[in-house]
Amino acid sequence: MTRLFSPMTAPIDRRRLLAGASSTVLGGFLASGAQAQQPKNVLSGDVSEANLKPRAIAMPVFIGDDPQFAEQLTQVAANDLVNSGLFKIIDPRAYIEQIRDVNQTPRYQDWRTIGAEALLIGRTFRNPDGRQRAEFRLWDPVLGKQLDAQGLLIAPQLWRRLAHQIADRVYEKMTLEKGYFDSQIVFVDETGPKARRIKRLTIMDQDGFGPRLLTDGKELSITPRFNPTSAEICFMQYQGEQPRVFLMNTETGQREPVPVPGLSYGPR
Repeated sequence: MTRLFSPMTAPIDRRRLLAGASSTVLGGFLASGAQAQQPKNVLSGDVSEANLKPRAIAMPVFIGDDPQFAEQLTQVAANDLVNSGLFKIIDPRAYIEQIRDVNQTPRYQDWRTIGAEALLIGRTFRNPDGRQRAEFRLWDPVLGKQLDAQGLLIAPQLWRRLAHQIADRVYEKMTLEKGYFDSQIVFVDETGPKARRIKRLTIMDQDGFGPRLLTDGKELSITPRFNPTSAEICFMQYQGEQPRVFLMNTETGQREPVPVPGLSYGPR
């Protein structure tokens, strides 16, 4: 895989970082043992915790024919990146260049001056078929090059997914790891008094927005698990005293029982 950043701004890879820290610690202890010709009563060493400094991103509000929508889209994508703990958004009041054309090469020096390690710019507009479209470009002011350029389309009611997909692209280009923002969480929603709890399967976006009930709570539903390759879950539901395993498509709501012989619990 081609490295996109210079050594001074190398992408953060958490797995390599942890592996490197472990090797360093082990190497330190082995070196101490080799240098000490005589045994010691106590073996001691200092282990310093890695200090991950968030990467600085400049992210002007996207240009758009609907300024309010463009601002909301930009904010959701920015929140995704900041909440990962790996990035920080530079205060827009510090921006020197004002972006008016997303297709024009930015003035790299203006963005280097304010410490930007990446610059994300974009625009939004409504497609003739009614879908929302976002076009964006990701630049590296340090190397003076474009890292990514994409155009994405989505139904208007799913506009938050559009923001999550943009954040995913930025995350992947800057960390070399796949983004996770355009994902969902399925969980058991519990309501009612302790003696008469109602448990309903619910799904929501990874940032907590858009919760949607998958079951009505008339029957006890528990232990939901995602299919890793498609938009469906398996879960267990009690029909009377009898537990049964079901598969459900999270997009259409259609479900079907899975015949399992004997006692069924905790499906995967």
